[in-house]
Amino acid sequence: MGNQNEQENKDYKYVMQDAGSIYLGGKFSYEEILDNADVSFKIKAIIEHYLTKEIAMETTLESHFYYMEPKSFSARTYEQLRVKIKVCEKKKKKGFLGKEKTVYEETIYKMQEFCAIPVEEKKERGIMIQEITIPKMALLMFPV
Repeated sequence: MGNQNEQENKDYKYVMQDAGSIYLGGKFSYEEILDNADVSFKIKAIIEHYLTKEIAMETTLESHFYYMEPKSFSARTYEQLRVKIKVCEKKKKKGFLGKEKTVYEETIYKMQEFCAIPVEEKKERGIMIQEITIPKMALLMFPV
């Protein structure tokens, strides 16, 4: 059981990028991000200069975003970076014969939208954070 959980965590610890964005897996802790050679210097600098005052380094992105207050300095920092949060959440769907079934669907939220959802509602909806997306243009324009 523990081995499966470790593998699941590794599945959500990644750094990817394309022409327009950088994608960080939600299970990364801030400490792991700072230690990862694939993460750009600017992201590391933003974490060190702007975010370490509010969070512990062993905090995961998933945990930080899940409980983030809309008016916190972290939320405002991520809003400036135009971050989007990719989540998986439970939804009720009508089946073939009208039976209702629960399915998981991926949804992408803007920072302000996600922070506006109360923690209790996130738990009720079964929201699990998978990925954080940072647009490269916003990263380029962010002063460090």
